[in-house]
Amino acid sequence: MRKRVEPLLSDAKAPEKLVGDLAEHLKLNTLAEELTVCLNTLQESVYILIDRLDEGYEANELGIGLIDGFLHASIEINKVLPRTKAFMFLRDNIFRTIAKHDADYSRQIEGQVIRLHWDEYHLLNLVANRLRAAFPVKEQASIEVWNKVTCRELPGWAGFRHCLKLTLYRPRDLLVLLNNAFYHAFQQARDVIFEDDVDVAAKEISENRYSDLLKEYQAVFPGLDRMTRAFAEGSATWLGSNLQEMIANVFSAPDLGPEEAQHFAILGSPENGIHALYSVGFLGTKDEPSGRYRFCHDGSQIKLETSGTSSFLIHPCYWRALNAQQGEIKQETVEEISAATIEIRDEYDIEISSVTPEIRKHRIGQIIAGLSAIPSGTEGASQFEQWCHQAVSILFAAGLTNIELKPNKDATQRRDIVARNRDSTDTWKRILRDYGCRQPLFEVKNYAEVGPDEYRQMHSYLCRDYGSLGFIITRDEDEALRKGKELPWVREIYHEHKKLIVKLTDAWLTKYLSKARSPQKHDAADIALGGLLDRYVRNYLSLGGNH
Repeated sequence: MRKRVEPLLSDAKAPEKLVGDLAEHLKLNTLAEELTVCLNTLQESVYILIDRLDEGYEANELGIGLIDGFLHASIEINKVLPRTKAFMFLRDNIFRTIAKHDADYSRQIEGQVIRLHWDEYHLLNLVANRLRAAFPVKEQASIEVWNKVTCRELPGWAGFRHCLKLTLYRPRDLLVLLNNAFYHAFQQARDVIFEDDVDVAAKEISENRYSDLLKEYQAVFPGLDRMTRAFAEGSATWLGSNLQEMIANVFSAPDLGPEEAQHFAILGSPENGIHALYSVGFLGTKDEPSGRYRFCHDGSQIKLETSGTSSFLIHPCYWRALNAQQGEIKQETVEEISAATIEIRDEYDIEISSVTPEIRKHRIGQIIAGLSAIPSGTEGASQFEQWCHQAVSILFAAGLTNIELKPNKDATQRRDIVARNRDSTDTWKRILRDYGCRQPLFEVKNYAEVGPDEYRQMHSYLCRDYGSLGFIITRDEDEALRKGKELPWVREIYHEHKKLIVKLTDAWLTKYLSKARSPQKHDAADIALGGLLDRYVRNYLSLGGNH
């Protein structure tokens, strides 16, 4: 088919014309006529089953268009070919997306749909049929089949409902749960199961799902393990105020790794932390009108209400892995949403999607884009200070902590950035060892040119815990020192007073913010700063240097 279609798409024609000509070029009418003759001659029925359309599907125009095209093709096959029925199996979220975007939905599709809704009765029948195939049971009634292979508290509807509560009424989950429960029973030479077998199976399934969550997202969400484990042994439901307090404690933990520290700095606030956990499907938010909790698995950037009274729920599939306090959850109490407008009622798998890695990129992109809106000079001084504070907090999260804006004693309307050196990376260990810098100071200048006044001012600050190294951040395009401008002052202060002043620029910060979009490059700014110090020592501070 690819070879047949490729030549037809190579002409420099408008896409509409190419598509419009396809049926003629592929001779579809002739093909349909020949197939009709064959089918009528064979006198056999043909059923076409189309499944797994969710693999690779993304909720964008291309993804929706492809699935919608398959759907209309199936309907057309049913109309044109005799004795032929094409069936497509669609996840609920994909179906709802098509229903929203296809202008011909009510006319072409709606009457062709069969919706599957699993209730207790049908789920029991499903399980009974599987049990009849697996065990030598002769009973006709489904509940009698269930009673035959269960004991203690599990026989009867109450026992079956106990199992259902662990699955959220999803057939596949129920079968996996019972398979694991029977496997546990067989290991103990039993051919019947009771509640302990089911509980062990539920625990194993929950731990596997939790492990899958971490494996899927850890590469794009450093610190996810730490954030989610903070919920262990606690409640499954949380008020927004308590949730923010707990996440704030996680963000400020003293033993954060470099990747965790940077990612938490990028998130910036407990509210953004809540949104991140919601985006990967770990937390759901309560929809007050319906009383249902909604979950998301695609990282969509919708606005969440995180006020003190808003309610959040850990996804039930992680309760047992985290030993969360479990409450009862009724059928259809939990919904999930994929895009902002799509509800899903039957799909609880944790899936990575193209949007999820964008959470970090989106946040950094917002910060970088915000710089262009800040005017130079006095007018934008306060905004630029805030921007530099964000940038420094993200880029040096591994080496610095307690990063804050502090009023400038020589100009109280301006603020410098002060932090505590954690002595935890090679660069910041060097700065503490060689320059005694326990409280690194970044003086922020919302203009490009700095001269003797700025360097003298910074020199006056460098004492006690500030050590003998300070940073000036400017709006210059180049962090290099220029002969006849900054270079003489840096040399004079260094050689006469043994203090080093390093110039950074908004362009330098932006460059390494952009690199920080990838968690694998979390230490790029730290390494670059070490290289910049080498350049100062080897080139700028040498009396024989020409830079």
